[in-house]
Amino acid sequence: MNIRPLTGDDLPQVVALEVENPSPWSIPLVQEELENPRAILLGGEVHGRVIAWLSATFIPPEAELLKIAVSASCRRRGYADLLLADLLEKLVARQCTTLYLEVRSRNLPALKFYQKNGFLKRGKRASYFDDPIDDALVLCREFEQK
Repeated sequence: MNIRPLTGDDLPQVVALEVENPSPWSIPLVQEELENPRAILLGGEVHGRVIAWLSATFIPPEAELLKIAVSASCRRRGYADLLLADLLEKLVARQCTTLYLEVRSRNLPALKFYQKNGFLKRGKRASYFDDPIDDALVLCREFEQK
C-alpha cells in the first residue's frame, strides 16, 4: 500500500469509501478537513485506488485522530495499522506529545485495534454518540520525546 497525503482530487474516492462505513462522514465534512490547515489527511492506495484513509488534527503539542477507515473489501489485512504507523511517525517528527481519540464503547474491534497500537483509556463521555446512542471512550497514546 502506498501512503500519501490526500488532496481534493481524492474526494470522490474517499466519499465512496465512507459510504461503506458504519459512521460515514458527509462530503462537506471531508471537504472541510481537506481545507483545514491543521489537518493531516492520509490515504492508502492500492493499484491507484484509495482503499483506506485517516484524518487527524495537530495542534502542537497534541493531536487528535478523528477518523480511520478501510474499505470493507480490504479489512483485516493490516492497512489500518500501516496508516496509523505512518501518522504516528509524522507526529513524532513534529514533536507531538499525545494523540487522543474517541471511540464508541461498544466498538470492540476498534478498541482491540487501538489497544494493540498502544492507546490507553483516559476517560468516558456518556451518550456522546448518536444512532445508536453510545458512550465515547477517550483514548490516548503518549510519545517519548528525543
